[in-house]
Amino acid sequence: MKISHIISICLAIAVLSFSISLAVIKSSRDFRQIQKEGVLRIIVEENSMSFVIKNDSSITGLQYKMIKKFASDFNLKLEFIHETNLDSAIKMLQNEDVDILVWHIPVHNEMRDRVDFSIPVFKGRQILVQRKMPSNGKKQAIRNQLNLAKKTIYIPLNSPYKQRINNLAKEIGDTIHIQEIKNVTPKDLFKMINEGKIDFTVCDESVAEIEKRHFPNLDIQTAISFTQNYSWGLRKSSPVLKNTLNEWLSRYLDSEEYNALHKKYTEN
Repeated sequence: MKISHIISICLAIAVLSFSISLAVIKSSRDFRQIQKEGVLRIIVEENSMSFVIKNDSSITGLQYKMIKKFASDFNLKLEFIHETNLDSAIKMLQNEDVDILVWHIPVHNEMRDRVDFSIPVFKGRQILVQRKMPSNGKKQAIRNQLNLAKKTIYIPLNSPYKQRINNLAKEIGDTIHIQEIKNVTPKDLFKMINEGKIDFTVCDESVAEIEKRHFPNLDIQTAISFTQNYSWGLRKSSPVLKNTLNEWLSRYLDSEEYNALHKKYTEN
């Protein structure tokens, strides 16, 4: 084969590779494309602190108000997509069906393989939810994590808390059974514990404190993790959106407006 032919083939391959790369870049939905369309697609985790629909029309919640403010500051219309399964939500994010997961996602290395994270939005521990005495019968509330051996903890399907429970089982050197339930919210699980249908679930501390107001018979004093960061999820192919959101969060989380909003939804 002549050298000129080899060079021509190499150039053709290089041009093709560049064209494919350029097409991928152009097709990626980032903040420029979002602004051009004027619509920000989001999934907000459903719990009493973050996102609640009242009377089938009125929407409230801390994280809802936060993302609504972000959209308003950039003249974007919010489009809500309903999903209670985090795994399905992540797939929708990766497929560009949504832009931000406004969710209590604990930041850990395994999750970084699937999503990019905003700067920390909240900090907290993962809490064991159980019934108090004396409604718990003769059973004592669990305070030592070792006593979770052979117990069954119920969580939403594909919950981010599953990994922590599995790690805890390794730490105590025994089995902790996990039962995943489809299409449930933390409030649903709190209600099931309160009614005696199940014994345990795991929940973010800030959410647990708010849900407990409706279920004073429940105990949320036992942590199963150290304090960790919780962030919103973004696509790895949307770096401009990530940077824009992070800059906005850095300002907003230090503002008086956010402090007042946080107190409204987290304090009695």
